[in-house]
This record gives sequence, structure tokens and C-alpha cells, in this order.
Amino acid sequence: MTADINSAKDFLLDIFFPNRCPVCDRFIMWNLSVCEDCESRLSKYRCESDDIISAYRYAGSVLDGIYSLKFAGGRNFAKHCAKIIAPALAGDFDCIVPVPTGKKRRRKRGYNQAEIFAEYLSQITTIPVKKNILKRVIETEQHLLSETERKANAENSYKADKNSGQAAGKRIILADDVLTTGATVTACTKLLYAAGAESVITAVCAKTQKNQS
Repeated sequence: MTADINSAKDFLLDIFFPNRCPVCDRFIMWNLSVCEDCESRLSKYRCESDDIISAYRYAGSVLDGIYSLKFAGGRNFAKHCAKIIAPALAGDFDCIVPVPTGKKRRRKRGYNQAEIFAEYLSQITTIPVKKNILKRVIETEQHLLSETERKANAENSYKADKNSGQAAGKRIILADDVLTTGATVTACTKLLYAAGAESVITAVCAKTQKNQS
């Protein structure tokens, strides 16, 4: 029933806001998330899942899709990646926790791309999203820092809600758009375990080559 409602919503939205491919920006059918040409080009960047479940390597045409998601409100790429990743999340999980963004960045963009990705994963898998377990407390731009600086910054940028018990005993999927150095997901994973999580795996749209096994 939920899938039917979401499909109807997509169909109606397409009437007023025609659907576009997040990679090449061409118009596409209302029920597609990526055009056939771009899907073919993207396929060579698919990666095998290990301890990090990822749809793609962060390279080539994938960068255009991520740019659309991060800066142009292009939800389609998150939807596309969620469809690819969902079958790998067939185990028993209690919730999906998106990596949080800061208030300033959220006001500027109007959304959190990790949250959008988490919501699409939830629609497909029916695993609920928990948005309030993690919070961003420092808003330094990670991409402006060196790898060493990113690690130190990430460890101080987030905090977990330990008092509500939301993470206690839970098997958690940590969702983000891109994994580069791994500093952010490492810091967030540690916080979730400190808050009592039973297990934590990471799911992302794309990850850099050096994080491949």
C-alpha cells in the first residue's frame, strides 16, 4: 500500500515538476530515477559490499549524481542508490540512522541528503528511520580539511543521545551519501556503540576507491 501511495505521489509530482535524471539532467519518465544511458555508464562504477555497503565507487559519472543530491536537491540519485542497496539489507535491523547535518547547512540547502537517502531505504525495506539519535554539534566543513584534521574534527563534531535509550540494544544501519576518508562514519559508529547499540553497519551511495576491500 505504501509503495502504491509513493508511486501515485511521484506520478502527480511529475505533472507539475517534470522528472529529471540526476546525472545528465535530461527529462525522464516519472517512474525512473536515472535515465537508461546514465544507468549504463554508472554500472561500471558499481562496487562489491564489504563492511561498508555502497552502491558505487565515488568516481566518474557517480560524482554528477552525488553533486545533484548534495547541492541541487536531486533526490533521484538517493532513490536510485537505495534501490541498489536495499537487497543487501535483508538481515534483521531495527532502525536506520542518517548522519546528521548542522543547522546552518540545513537552512542553506533546505534538507539533509543523508536523511533523504535513509528515507528511501526505509520506504523499500520498511526499516524505520531514527533522526534524533545523532546530532551535529560542530559545523566545520570536512572537505576543507586534511585526512588527519578530518578525523580529529569528526570525533568532536557529533554527539549521541545516550539518555533516551533509542540506540540501546538496537541493530543500526548508519546512512550517509558519500564515504571518503571514513572519519565521519567511524566517529558516528563509535558514538552509537557508546549509546548502547548492539551492532552498526554503514550504507552509503558511494565510497572512494581506497575504502574498497
